[in-house]
Amino acid sequence: MNRIWGVIATILCVTFFPATVARADPASPPVETPLAETLSGPARDAYFSAGLLFHNGDFAGAIAKFQQAYDLSKEPRLLFDMALAEKNRHSYARMQKLLERYEGEASATMSAKEKAIVDRAVAAIHNLVATVRLDVSEAGATVSIDGEPAGTTPLAEPLLVDLGKHMLSAQKTGFESTSKTIDVQGGAAVTVELVLAPEKHWGQLRVVGGAESTIVIDEKTIAKGQFDRQVSTGTHNVRVTAVGKLPYESNVDVRDHEIRTLEVTLRPGNTGHGGRPMWPWIVGGTVLVAGGAAAAYFLLQPHDTTSPIGPGSLGRITLSSSPGR
Repeated sequence: MNRIWGVIATILCVTFFPATVARADPASPPVETPLAETLSGPARDAYFSAGLLFHNGDFAGAIAKFQQAYDLSKEPRLLFDMALAEKNRHSYARMQKLLERYEGEASATMSAKEKAIVDRAVAAIHNLVATVRLDVSEAGATVSIDGEPAGTTPLAEPLLVDLGKHMLSAQKTGFESTSKTIDVQGGAAVTVELVLAPEKHWGQLRVVGGAESTIVIDEKTIAKGQFDRQVSTGTHNVRVTAVGKLPYESNVDVRDHEIRTLEVTLRPGNTGHGGRPMWPWIVGGTVLVAGGAAAAYFLLQPHDTTSPIGPGSLGRITLSSSPGR
């Protein structure tokens, strides 16, 4: 590792703003105009601010100002200066990408000596970076590295990262976000698979019956006395029964992040003329007995009250038993 650091220090121990250095090779093209003379207006101001920040050790600030000058001027030599700042931040993957961009954008004006410097710098940090080919199960997913956006799948090329640990994540609307931590060796090329599962929608369903009651959810015997679990959002059939009691049955809608509570009190079963059940109801303090079909329809509807329910709040519905289906 010490040898690598020595090589990097030797390669990158060049005058700040490399294009201002006179070329000793008589066969090389004429010396380029220094950046300080090439840039003008806000781009020049940002460039000088970047130089001040760089020499004061504020490399993050210098990169931001170099980027501002580049955005205004599209001068490729600024990419080299950003690469030097990234090197001082020990961000070698970013350094390599900037050097490769610089080499590509400045190829028409770059001397053989400058190209050799860039190539040697990239070779020197080879064992400090790794390439990661990301295989994501869904197209159109947003990919992030250590919390920073890295593109949308399918990615055009492998990701370049520094050696060590990194958090890779992917997310897409309608799917559960997924992430994976990797620990890569310098110079390695690895493939990482991320699988996005369809998003699950859940709510909480709580059914409170008598101690001897049997609670059936969606035609499956679930619990005795009380049921309190997460269920998928949507409509669920709830049936509460007990020996010697009238059954209760209803379809209940459960929404995302909602706690839906049913408190069911089963009534003792009575038998009327011809073996038909009769249900007493208290209305305004008076006991009414439903004898006819019409009266049974209106009087045997459950007393159903509900209130607005927000995420994590409690929705309460108080119900009495009515004839099962």
